[in-house]
Amino acid sequence: MTYLFRTFKRFSIAIIGISALANQNFSYCQTAGETVKDADGNSYHTVKIGDQLWLKENLKTQHFRNGDKILSMPISTDWSNSTKAAVSEKPKKGPYNSNYGRLYNWYTISDARGLCPAGYHVPQRKDFEKLLDELGRNKSKWSDKSIFSQGEAENLGGKLKAKSKMWLAPNSGSNNQSGFNALPAGYRARSIVDMGLSAWFWTSTEYDALNADGLVLSNESSGSKLTYHFKTNGFSVRCLKD
Repeated sequence: MTYLFRTFKRFSIAIIGISALANQNFSYCQTAGETVKDADGNSYHTVKIGDQLWLKENLKTQHFRNGDKILSMPISTDWSNSTKAAVSEKPKKGPYNSNYGRLYNWYTISDARGLCPAGYHVPQRKDFEKLLDELGRNKSKWSDKSIFSQGEAENLGGKLKAKSKMWLAPNSGSNNQSGFNALPAGYRARSIVDMGLSAWFWTSTEYDALNADGLVLSNESSGSKLTYHFKTNGFSVRCLKD
């Protein structure tokens, strides 16, 4: 079922007024002064979007909150068949950037030892839905069952994506008006792919025995996708304040 991994299509949609929108001051974005440390001592900035306080960077920790080490799986191992909580090792080749953070399978998300820093948690699907609502999601045109990018007219993905050369062209709609600063770390199935092309974020919401929900952004779309993916995939994690 490869459509679960790459489901974005190219759309020839003209987003009118993006340059004008970029000059507006949006009340939903307010950078917070709080900094947070994970179990490894890595520091993160925070951003307030609406009434949600998000970490502004992808998680990097290699330990659970209680200090237990997360199983680290080399690129050479068959990641896709493991149901143990695991974090991917960094690739030795390719356009990897340390700002991408780490990629985790969903079994680390559901682990009771906790992945996010104290006082923070991995967002549920409804938390990402609230974020998209804050950015102007048109619910009347949104399908919870869609496996394709949605919200292009509202530039939902563009408002979340960092204005960075780490995103390869065309990086449609990118203006980072939310301050979320999403970076294209790609994802891991058997190996790590799509670096520079897409960002994949886990939710803690289980879809069924094999799948869980996640948010996906693409360089080819100004929208976003919120749908289910194999739990064995390695995705980025953004933490949300309790």
